[in-house]
Amino acid sequence: MMLALSLSAEAQHTIGSNNQGHTQIHSTDGEKVMYFVANDERMTYRTLAEVLRQVPGIEIDMEGNISYYGRRDVVLWINNRPSHMEGEALRQYVKTMPASRLESIEVLNNPSDRYRVSGQIINLVTRSEGETNEMLSVGLSSSTSPWVAPWVSYVRSDEKVNISARANASYGRYVSQRVDTMSLLAINGDLSSTQGSENEIEHTLKSANIGFSIDWMIDSSTSAGFELGISPQRNAQTGGGEVVRNEYINHPFQHNYRLEVDNLLRQAEGVGGLWLQHDFDTLGQRLRISFNSSYAHSKLLDERQRYYADFPVMNQYNRERQDLKALKSDIGVEYTKPWSEKGKLELGVILAWNDGSCHRKWDTLNYSSNVLLPDAARSFSNDISDVSMGGYFSLQQQWGRFTLKGGLRTDRQRIRLNYYNLPASSINYDVDRLFWKFSPSVYAAYNIKDNNTIYIGYTLHTLAPEAEMLGGYAIVNEENYSMGNPNLQLGYTHHFQGGWNMNQEWGNIGLQGYLKVHSGEIASFADAAFYPYFGKVVDVERYCNINASRKMGGEMNVTFAPSSNLNISLYAGVWDYYYRAEYRTGIWDERHMTSFDARLNLWVKLWDVLQVYTNIYYATPGLLLLTGVDDDFMVDLGVSTDLLDDRLSLSVEITDLLLYDGDSGSSLNPYNRSSFDMVFNSRNIVLGITWRMGRTALTEKANEGVEVPSLE
Repeated sequence: MMLALSLSAEAQHTIGSNNQGHTQIHSTDGEKVMYFVANDERMTYRTLAEVLRQVPGIEIDMEGNISYYGRRDVVLWINNRPSHMEGEALRQYVKTMPASRLESIEVLNNPSDRYRVSGQIINLVTRSEGETNEMLSVGLSSSTSPWVAPWVSYVRSDEKVNISARANASYGRYVSQRVDTMSLLAINGDLSSTQGSENEIEHTLKSANIGFSIDWMIDSSTSAGFELGISPQRNAQTGGGEVVRNEYINHPFQHNYRLEVDNLLRQAEGVGGLWLQHDFDTLGQRLRISFNSSYAHSKLLDERQRYYADFPVMNQYNRERQDLKALKSDIGVEYTKPWSEKGKLELGVILAWNDGSCHRKWDTLNYSSNVLLPDAARSFSNDISDVSMGGYFSLQQQWGRFTLKGGLRTDRQRIRLNYYNLPASSINYDVDRLFWKFSPSVYAAYNIKDNNTIYIGYTLHTLAPEAEMLGGYAIVNEENYSMGNPNLQLGYTHHFQGGWNMNQEWGNIGLQGYLKVHSGEIASFADAAFYPYFGKVVDVERYCNINASRKMGGEMNVTFAPSSNLNISLYAGVWDYYYRAEYRTGIWDERHMTSFDARLNLWVKLWDVLQVYTNIYYATPGLLLLTGVDDDFMVDLGVSTDLLDDRLSLSVEITDLLLYDGDSGSSLNPYNRSSFDMVFNSRNIVLGITWRMGRTALTEKANEGVEVPSLE
């Protein structure tokens, strides 16, 4: 996690005044919704969690999960850099960081392609001045699933140096039950086969996360920092179930067998980063250089056995081993310069490269000789190279209450995918593709009056397919296969958005509408095809560019927070998704569906010691390419209390009170009619305990008897 001590020059230049020359708390420049924490005296001695609840559209549930306008694809940044916090480290950071360390919070609901982020961004801008903070927190969470997670977090900051370290581990186990059905049709439309299965799998998960970061204010104009982190995991799945398969065309026969699975995945990821920033003046001219890198390595061992009760001669044992590696790095140079009293220019150059490899070995047991024999058709190796070089610029100008911002990002991306260790073939499956991406954006906002804003924006998002999507080599699995599409092209999304925010002392109201027009949207879908290796029609995963698709909708978020002890947040959204796709040559599919979702979060503090949480979420069925998504419903309850001057925290939570959570869906492809329904023990009672040692600005002020301003 990164916690830079210097206030960004951009914040120094823009925060704190409107065109009348007095301070304001909320503002919008089109791309960013900004909450100026430093200007809100009510927040002086509060925590980051309490501050976030004041930002229009932001919701925090009882588990510490952050969402914006009902969506959880939120990325937390600190001083314009992604943070790598997760789990308990993130929760404790949100709960213990004093608001006195914050200058502002910026929310980017529709970030331009300059940021290369698919979701929303919440950026915390910190300030250099402030009291020394030092806190060591240890804790333990446990649930009836069963699941247990010990953790420790240490933070120390002053005007020069900020040090942060975290470590947490978890162990969990749960059982899932899954029911699958599938009907496959031949190319002429005749029913080829049907399959039904029921299985029960026990999942055992072990993970850890260790991270360290340091930020150093070298002098009044130069700051630097670095971070390191590692996350090992070990996931095991064991169990099995009954399968019934009927073949009607190729070798008609009814296959009844029991499938036993023993799967072990071990993986580890390390992340690191360096950055240096120099502010040339206090008006906003600055230079920033950053380097980020990550390395991930995973190994998979999957063993599958089939037992035929009536035909034991057909018994099978298959063993799959995979070794995957991925190295991702990027270097960025960014320059910002005010070009007028109310305008600024931003420039950036980014070089990114990704290298990866996959080695897969498949062995099949020969029962007569009791020897494992290599299966060349299911074994392969490949190397991936993805290099991108690009840059961006943007111009922003403010005239009174009106702000206009425009920009452009362009990238030259080359993707290479090379196969080797394949069965002898005259076909060259290697991929070498070059993509040029251009992504313009424009935003406008008008502050009707203080804390009352309307805004509109447009961004063209340009997405290149991933290397695996381009691979034309068929990856054969136990009784299905997947195949990329070497002819995939760039996918474009024209994202139009407009909205209105009004903020009052009692809370805020936000309304927004959007239209996403996709051209060549990249998607995968389930299909059916005859494959010679199996000698029959089997399930296959394919990729394509959707010819035309769009998503349009509206959203509302209302937050009622009349005092520091009550926060009620209601979100509701409705959207319509449409697509028209040629998923097979000459065969088209056209559909649309209107969907709705809503979320209610209630947080109340009773007698200044007991916090009560309630989260309710519901979503109607949805639609993807040739895929139906079932509805979703969730109810969570919880209570927590802070004792001994906030040194000790205790919490009790009930997740998925109505036991509705699960996963289900269906394929709408007429050649592959399939569905699945998975349930697991999602209702749990979660107990948590936290002990904090140290001092913060909050505890110091409390000891001095300073009265905290009321939110009322």
